Amino acid sequence: MNFKLVFRALRRISLWSLEFYSDVHVEGKEHITKAGPLIVTPCHHNEIIDIATLTVTMPHRRCVCFWAKASMFKNPISGWILTSSGAIPVRRNPNSVAASGTNGNSNDSSQPNTNANEMHMSLFRGTFEALDIGEIIGLFPEGTSYTEPQIAQIKDGASYAALEYARWQHQDSHKNKKNMELTVVPVGIVYTNKSRYQSRVLVRFGEPIKLDFFAKRYLSAPDSEASRTVIKGLTAEVEKRLMELTINAPDWDTWFAASIARDIAWKGSENVPTKDWVTVSQNFIDLFTDAASTTSVTSTKGKKTLVAYYGLLHYTDISHDTLVQVYPSTALPSTFGALITFIKHLIILLVHPRFWLFLPAFLLHIPAYIIGPLAARKLAKPGEEETIAELTVVPAGLAYGITSWIASYKLANALLDGYFAGSWLSLPDILKKAGEWFVKEVPSVYGLKRVAATLTIMYWTTWVVFKWHSLLVKGNYRQYQRVLVSWKVLLGVLSNSTRDIPTDKLERYTLPPLPAANEYIKRRNQASDISDSDRTARSKVKSPGSTRLIRHLFAARGAAESVVRELSHCEVLEPPCEAIPFVVCTRYPHQVEFMITKPLKLVESDGQLMHESWCA
Repeated sequence: MNFKLVFRALRRISLWSLEFYSDVHVEGKEHITKAGPLIVTPCHHNEIIDIATLTVTMPHRRCVCFWAKASMFKNPISGWILTSSGAIPVRRNPNSVAASGTNGNSNDSSQPNTNANEMHMSLFRGTFEALDIGEIIGLFPEGTSYTEPQIAQIKDGASYAALEYARWQHQDSHKNKKNMELTVVPVGIVYTNKSRYQSRVLVRFGEPIKLDFFAKRYLSAPDSEASRTVIKGLTAEVEKRLMELTINAPDWDTWFAASIARDIAWKGSENVPTKDWVTVSQNFIDLFTDAASTTSVTSTKGKKTLVAYYGLLHYTDISHDTLVQVYPSTALPSTFGALITFIKHLIILLVHPRFWLFLPAFLLHIPAYIIGPLAARKLAKPGEEETIAELTVVPAGLAYGITSWIASYKLANALLDGYFAGSWLSLPDILKKAGEWFVKEVPSVYGLKRVAATLTIMYWTTWVVFKWHSLLVKGNYRQYQRVLVSWKVLLGVLSNSTRDIPTDKLERYTLPPLPAANEYIKRRNQASDISDSDRTARSKVKSPGSTRLIRHLFAARGAAESVVRELSHCEVLEPPCEAIPFVVCTRYPHQVEFMITKPLKLVESDGQLMHESWCA
């Protein structure tokens, strides 16, 4: 019997790694049965963090089995580790086989059915055997992890495996076995900002795709071409479901404009409930992509204004959420006002009781806070946003683990020295012994009983400090961000305006950088995709420092908020005035309620649409 001990350990580690995010919301749990074979097809935009997220959020704590190269199972040690983790051996890439269209019903005399079936078994035997005992197979249909504004591609591997399992169930040698119905469940894993610490995650298990319709046609397909058609049909259905579960924009500028419009309308992205993140975000994207709703706001110039603000936020390393919290007004603060604001938020950070409650746990996490971001900065390839989170979480986790275990080991020895000596030590003595590791050798171990007690204390100390940190980090981190933003603004208003980036050289900082192109994906809309040269040029722009951009940032914010306010009004070029086709739910107090009122006038300034009163 396989108890999957490695999988259980990895699930625990995955649970800890998700503390990188402040909230993980799961919906659609009812679509995952407590037992029975399933193939889940999640999107894949955040490397191993996607695997950790899927593992942790799987309903009923069911094990998820992933494919691994069969050659990795040859070594007894690595084979046991992989088997215990739920990995399934696969001998070759199923996508290439699916592309060949070979199956047991092929009429090609040069490819006998027996040879085709042997190839299928070589490919999928481990997968089929796992499904036979009711396991869940996790397959990423996109084939690679990437960062794009939409689902860029869906390959046929998952569909091919599902339909070949239907064939496996109908084989003569399999008739005496209990056949269980297989379903395919698409999974959308959506991050509010996948590379940003303390952002949020939404996991959406979609409605299961029943295979009866596809399996009947696949099993009765007269030739390989007909089989390929069925496989492509199931793949198209998986793609359609994944598109509905995730956020998709036709291009990056639409993504940027819709994102910042959403944040402005909701007075900060944190005010959008996690469960509504996809719906709200997609509504704004649809507003900018629906040709029937094109207004001055959603036109090229209106979009450019929003993208410019997004770009300046990026190059100042300031989030709109924090900027709005620190400076609710769009007006540039005076020097005195900026100084008072900075002092106020600094005092709140240092005087608030949550900071002092958080401080002991924070001290043990300092190496993690240093090593994690440093590792991501040094190891992540430029433009590969999908690798940042994993390259931050893994080194930071190792750093905290080492720090915590050293500290807890000294604490355990200090406590146990008193216990085995027959009397407990006083607190000063404990603290003194806890610091001896700086200058003395590690105390010797007194028997198995002491070893067990030491390990127990170390484990629970590490766990308690970790949970302690997780409980209090969000509020302190948010306040730290406010202090940092108020400091940047203070430096910006203190600096001489002649040091600001000249207006004629500002454009490069109003275009957010784009992720690096992924050579393993084929973009759906090549015509609307940005050229590789422009992508490279935008990715090479370096920040000149927030101080030189602060005044431009506040000006861009005012222009962007004027554009978003126009979402509640209509284009005044041609009467009658009609409402834009966008409905906003007003259940949440922070959301702007869009209403039709007297149209306001937008004027053009420096190639961007701005509110007339603001330009004046």
